[in-house]
Amino acid sequence: MNLAWLIIFVVSFIYCQSYFFLKFGFKGLTYERTFNKQTAFPNEKIEIIDEITNKKILPLPWVSVEAKLSKYLVSVIDERIPDEDPFHQTLFSLLPYQRIKRRHHMIVKKRGVYQLASVALTLGDMFGFSDHYQSHETAARLVVYPMLMRKSDLPEDVQFFLGEHAVNRWIIEDPFLKIGTRDYVEGDGSHKINWKQTAKRQVLQVNEHDHTRERDLTILLNIDQADDIWLPIEDDDLFENSLSVIASVFYDLKLQGAPFRFLTNAVTKDKRDPAINDFVSVEKGQGHRHYIEGLTKLSYLIPERKHHFKYVLENVAKEPGIGETYVIFTPIVTPILKVQVDQLKKQGKRISIIPLRKKKVMHNA
Repeated sequence: MNLAWLIIFVVSFIYCQSYFFLKFGFKGLTYERTFNKQTAFPNEKIEIIDEITNKKILPLPWVSVEAKLSKYLVSVIDERIPDEDPFHQTLFSLLPYQRIKRRHHMIVKKRGVYQLASVALTLGDMFGFSDHYQSHETAARLVVYPMLMRKSDLPEDVQFFLGEHAVNRWIIEDPFLKIGTRDYVEGDGSHKINWKQTAKRQVLQVNEHDHTRERDLTILLNIDQADDIWLPIEDDDLFENSLSVIASVFYDLKLQGAPFRFLTNAVTKDKRDPAINDFVSVEKGQGHRHYIEGLTKLSYLIPERKHHFKYVLENVAKEPGIGETYVIFTPIVTPILKVQVDQLKKQGKRISIIPLRKKKVMHNA
């Protein structure tokens, strides 16, 4: 008889404590997951920080925190990239009114935006007979910039462009800064002739201009890998290398103090909606803040597009600027692209095409 009562007591106790943890376990329990930094470059060490607090007198024997992580967030112990996104789990045991902060040391392997939006909290009773689940939203976000390349590792066409731009931006004549006239020499354009001074001096005169600091520079990135808009962007390595080249160009222009703007037919996740017709862009600017804005925009890009690149160039053709510089970075040069470039040149725009090819990126500038 005593044994029967003992069994009844034990079963009742297990049931009651299980119900007690179900009823009050999550009350006063707070959880927060963050990154130790907001931005990083590929192959940089980062930390995922879990902070959990038990704000009540009831102890919690065990609390499990589980979330799906990107496969490109790998442990510092094993840097191999798995085939699929893994689940990451960590366990806590909390005394009354205890707070625990735990750091997970990771390495981020690829450009992109990493959001730890949702985690699953599971807590159990003292005997492990039951557990209770609750979903918890977090705002953890890490922006990983494209890998920067040393200037010597950039394609020769890119190195030539950067060197040429560094020189030419200081020696461009400004048509609005007239400093006088001089005698006509062979090669001077007819639009520079000053007929009033020619009539006065009886010798053909042309206007002489002072030099401005720079032309407006627009960087254009075409991510089309085939002329057919319906074909997907299949070569991810080429896409990532293209962004690394563009990011490295941004970096060099920042060092020069040169202003630039950026246009591309790639999209971000929040602009995949067909109803959104504008192109991803970075408006004209210069300096470190503008450089960071450019890197951030590149970080959000995904290997998809809504528009063929020809529509980007059609948009450029509508711009009124004469003498502005446009540099097109593209993995393919199609007959349509060549025709559009010729038309832009006839408008007085300076156009350069730099082909992009797949290349393994090894360095961070």
